Amino acid sequence: MPFQNTTWNNAFWDPSNTTYGATQDWYTTPLVTENEPAQGAFLRWITNQGRAGTTNQDQFAQSLYNRTQSGYQAAASSNPMLTYREYLQGLGPNFADNLWNQLGPQERGVNPGQYAGRVRVIGRG
Repeated sequence: MPFQNTTWNNAFWDPSNTTYGATQDWYTTPLVTENEPAQGAFLRWITNQGRAGTTNQDQFAQSLYNRTQSGYQAAASSNPMLTYREYLQGLGPNFADNLWNQLGPQERGVNPGQYAGRVRVIGRG
């Protein structure tokens, strides 16, 4: 089975399978670069960053699609020849991780003291 995947990070697109049944990888050809769907470009970009899973950090990275679209539209008004793929590559390979690291614990969904409050331990006997 050529498309069988074992982890969430490549459940929908496996970067190690470059052809998916084609005779070559068409990713760098004008046929793809000029007609590439934005969601496909985003999924490939986010998967290459290792953020296609189901953790809180992965879900955060995947939620950036609409923000990258807005950023791309703003950038394209300065450079109409800019493609969405080029815009994403310009953000850098650790873009999502850098944004995640700027969040506080509560924004990340990590708040260990949320339910504990003050605790007093009393020994018996």
